Amino acid sequence: MSDNKISRYKEREQAFLICFEKLFSDASISEISECAEESRDDNYSDFALECAKGVEDNLEEIDKIISHHLSAKWKLNRISKVSLSILRLAVYEMKYVEDIPSNVSINEAVELSKKFSGEEEYKFVNGILGAVSRDI
Repeated sequence: MSDNKISRYKEREQAFLICFEKLFSDASISEISECAEESRDDNYSDFALECAKGVEDNLEEIDKIISHHLSAKWKLNRISKVSLSILRLAVYEMKYVEDIPSNVSINEAVELSKKFSGEEEYKFVNGILGAVSRDI
């Protein structure tokens, strides 16, 4: 864990990267973090670890929320792993982190999507999260 002050966007990016890596591993968030620190000298902020752990702990409910807002022809397994990780992180923030306004979580998710996923993917992320925010 790092005590160096970094921007909240960078902390979200760290949380997203942990959540993304978790999709390919049976390891816990703590194990992923420890391995990253040992092998890559990556140090994650407390906020990033808290969010990633929150996604892990509430995954079933978060996925139900996302699934509820998909059109009938879409299922979670059709969503790219990058977008799914971004959606999970944003829904976690919107539902469980009270001091962050939903619009901030949505905007940050869109920015992550623009940086890490396909050209038009951010529109999908924005649409799903907009619908979620009206229900939370």
